This record gives sequence, C-alpha cells and structure tokens, in this order.
Amino acid sequence: MLTPTYQTLPEFQLAGIRRWHSFATAPETIPPQWNEFNALPLPGRAEAKVTYGATCQMDMPNQRFEYLSGYEVASFVGLPVDIGRMIVPAAEYAIFTLDAVKDIRPFWQE
Repeated sequence: MLTPTYQTLPEFQLAGIRRWHSFATAPETIPPQWNEFNALPLPGRAEAKVTYGATCQMDMPNQRFEYLSGYEVASFVGLPVDIGRMIVPAAEYAIFTLDAVKDIRPFWQE
C-alpha cells in the first residue's frame, strides 16, 4: 500500500510527454510512456532532480485519462513544439513517491 504525503505547492510548470490511457490498460501503457520520456534529450532535463507523473484531464464517458510524464521547468520557452506542457496550479496535493515506473501497478489497483 502506498501512502501519500500531503504538500501545499505553489504554481509550477511541467514539460514532457502527454498521452491518453484507458483506465483498464493504464498499468501496461504508462511504463512505455516513461521509457520514451526517459530517452528524450529534452532541454533542462539533465538538471531536473524530480520527475512527475500527472493526470492532465479525465474523459469519464470513454473511461480514459490524459497522463503526463514530465519534469519541472522554469519556462516553456525553448522547448520543442511537440513537447507536452502543463501548468500545475497552486494547491494542496497528495504526493505518491515511486522508486520505479514498474511500481505503478499496485498504486493503480488501490
């Protein structure tokens, strides 16, 4: 069982790969997204100490959601045009820390 920490965070920006996943297959389709993300030579990626997996939006009628594998950036300026962007608003967040993307399956099933 994964236990979150709760943190109030200021607004920040993420850059990375955004993809749609079905609820049923997400444990199988998210790890390859992370593999692709980790292989990309993105500007500022080498300096990023933390990566984020974030749900961007939900499509409940079709049982799917958009998920971003990304890292924090100070600005979107200079990023390739095909890189996903997300502004995360200031709020209190439940933060789950995973050692490896393969650990997402038990998280998804809880």
